[in-house]
Amino acid sequence: MTNVLETLLEKRWILKSSDKALYYQCRDSLGEVRRFAVEKMGCQIVENSLLVKIEKIPAKPENYMGIGCFDSVMEYVLLCMMLMFLEDKEPEEQFILSQLTEYIASNIPDGNIDWTLYTQRRQLVKVLRYAAKTGLIRITDGSDDMFMDTVLGEVLYENTGTSKYFMRNFSKDIMAYTKPQDFEESDWFEMNEDRGIVRRHRVYKRLLFSLGMYREEETDEDFEYLKYYGRRLEDDLEKIFDCQLHIHRTSAYLILGDGCKMGREFPANNMMSDMLLLCAGLIREQVDKGKIVPLADETIRISEV
Repeated sequence: MTNVLETLLEKRWILKSSDKALYYQCRDSLGEVRRFAVEKMGCQIVENSLLVKIEKIPAKPENYMGIGCFDSVMEYVLLCMMLMFLEDKEPEEQFILSQLTEYIASNIPDGNIDWTLYTQRRQLVKVLRYAAKTGLIRITDGSDDMFMDTVLGEVLYENTGTSKYFMRNFSKDIMAYTKPQDFEESDWFEMNEDRGIVRRHRVYKRLLFSLGMYREEETDEDFEYLKYYGRRLEDDLEKIFDCQLHIHRTSAYLILGDGCKMGREFPANNMMSDMLLLCAGLIREQVDKGKIVPLADETIRISEV
């Protein structure tokens, strides 16, 4: 179960077309995995003839949880437009790039697109490459470099059928939502957020999906849960993953061991991690010497200068 759960948590999904052996391995182990995902995290599992995935909806959205290769809001808009375009396509149905660009130009809000602009062609190419890498589409013939050079460039694509499972499923109509917080609340709109099961889901999600869990006014109840059930939670997690749960007064962290391959880790083997560790060490020295005094919530404020 451990390897399968780690794999499903690390990857967006497991596609049968990309790794048939891993796909069947995941499906064979879904009994135990589903029990943990649903009971502990409140996450649903999607399984069909195309893929297996865990719906990884964070308890608290963070800036770093976006698509790493996207640099602008327009790229997310183009991705949504492409998903709408694929909605009407059958699995293995082919289409050419100009069909997609015409659909986007006709349906994008405010008609705010001009394919003669290199910047917007480049944004679409970035979305198409992400979609191909993720398994939403497959390149059959041609190269998107041609479209990057000129609006007349053509590429032949094939719809894989997985686009229907890319977005999360909502339990109610989202057209009435007016602010980002509505999406967060939609998971619990029929449940009392003080109930133990909801708090358990939130705590597990924050430990598994976020870099750390920090005490804020709205998370006091979650830290009360850690106070009373931290030992049980630690036993649950350490049985499944190579990890240690560190619970402090105003924060909690799931520290992954060398044997755990779940997502990215810090420190990584790169210059940025070295710089951050060096700066953190210097700050720690100042704290130990009393030159910097942590605030009541254990945060440290340092001037930009």
